[in-house]
Amino acid sequence: VVNLPHDYSIEQPYDSANPAQNGFLPGGTGWYRRRLSWPGTPAGRHVFIRFDGVYMNSEVWINGHALGTRPNGYLGFTYELTPFLKRGDNVLAVRVDNSRVPSARWYTGSGIYRHVWLVSTGAVRVAYSGTFVTTPSVSTSRATIDLEATLENLGAAGARAEVTTTLVDAAGKVHASGKVSRVLEPGTTRVAQTFTLTDPALWSPAAPRMYSLRSAVSVDGKVTDTYVTPLGVRSLRFDPDSGFFLNGAPMKFQGVCDHQDISPVGIAVPEDMLHARLVMLKQMGCNAIRTSHNPRSPEFYNMCDTMGFLVMDEVFDGWDHAKARWDYGNYWDAWWK
Repeated sequence: VVNLPHDYSIEQPYDSANPAQNGFLPGGTGWYRRRLSWPGTPAGRHVFIRFDGVYMNSEVWINGHALGTRPNGYLGFTYELTPFLKRGDNVLAVRVDNSRVPSARWYTGSGIYRHVWLVSTGAVRVAYSGTFVTTPSVSTSRATIDLEATLENLGAAGARAEVTTTLVDAAGKVHASGKVSRVLEPGTTRVAQTFTLTDPALWSPAAPRMYSLRSAVSVDGKVTDTYVTPLGVRSLRFDPDSGFFLNGAPMKFQGVCDHQDISPVGIAVPEDMLHARLVMLKQMGCNAIRTSHNPRSPEFYNMCDTMGFLVMDEVFDGWDHAKARWDYGNYWDAWWK
């Protein structure tokens, strides 16, 4: 029995025969199985499983039905379980294959090392990672906030969906709201909303003030999904002569390059340990972090938002060029999208 998140490399013995890049720890293949007692899916509901990160080459099954495979170990993904769930006992199986090492130039760990979530929505929902927020106009007196949401219709054509979004601050006070309606065909549809915020509390590393956009999706007056998008209101400007400006003021990046592992626990890092690291960086005067060399967990970004760190997100290391023998560059041609 193991608890997630879990790194099975860090639990193995160190051996000089293992690659130095992986900290002299092995990779290997791991199997996870979870029995799920299910009361039955209510009519009109859809059930998904969301993985925040599995390193690497994961394959997922529910009751023997293959849901998919994903070679990338650092990007989250989701599968729908609805057609294959049955009342009573269900078995979810995950195979993780990090047997070909080194698969990076650093310690990667192995396993389901980030959180896993069971999500239930109606047939019309916000797609996975389906919102995008920008602040195209920002001043101390007024800010414009644009929200683009991708709606997913898993039901019949002609569903009339309404998205009601409210802009709230950290104390829960509502500052703006809006509605948009669409008649949806099956598949995905993008909708846009714009909000005006007066006297905005601007985000900065010294004062990381946060807002959130809370969107409720409804069909025929019945809420089918809710989705919360955090945001900080700020302006960014890069000048080739004068450097970087945040909210109109010049700022120097006092940054670090930070890998996700913490040596005693590998890559399955408890959130209190991650928070303690960020507290130490803040005390050092750090205001910016480069994610070396891959996207990080949702909890990391939430802490950076609320603690006051600018983030330069690295998405791939070598892109289409493998820097380590078995790294993600080997899968680039098939998976770059």
